[in-house]
Amino acid sequence: MGKKNIPLVPISVNLSAAQFSHGNLVSSISEVLARHEVDPRYLHVEITEGVLMRDTELALKALKGLSDLGLRVEIDDFGTGFSSLSYLNRFPVDVLKIDLSFVRDVHINRDNAAITRAIISLAKSLNLGVIAEGVETQGERKYLEELGCHDMQGYFFGRPCDRAEFEKRLLEANKTAQTETEH
Repeated sequence: MGKKNIPLVPISVNLSAAQFSHGNLVSSISEVLARHEVDPRYLHVEITEGVLMRDTELALKALKGLSDLGLRVEIDDFGTGFSSLSYLNRFPVDVLKIDLSFVRDVHINRDNAAITRAIISLAKSLNLGVIAEGVETQGERKYLEELGCHDMQGYFFGRPCDRAEFEKRLLEANKTAQTETEH
């Protein structure tokens, strides 16, 4: 538990192209983690495919440094950057995040379903995690679970909120989880 008895949960942060290409990204993140006494397991960094493909050698170096810090590295918007799949073996990544353009209507759109199924299969075969972005309906959620994707984000689960609302939701979720484990 953190301050105010709020459960500690991982937070994902998107890195921009400018941040990612900055030479001291790893040392900057390391300093912030130390200054705020944050366990690196609770910080996940997201980098889009496009950013990774701009300069693959710089990307490899930065991702290795982030991974060595203990951060979880996620490729955001996976499937939209036209990257070479061979880089998945080279980059130290932990998670593929399926772009919302493929998740939208996945339960009724055959093309989206095929691409989503392939990404889930690819991630699992490479021992990577997979997260579906942009889940907005019960039908999408159910279909993704049937495909074996159990980590999802999107408006179906909640809208963006401020800090106070976020803390309130975490406390409520923690109370619900404690009640469920007691029964």
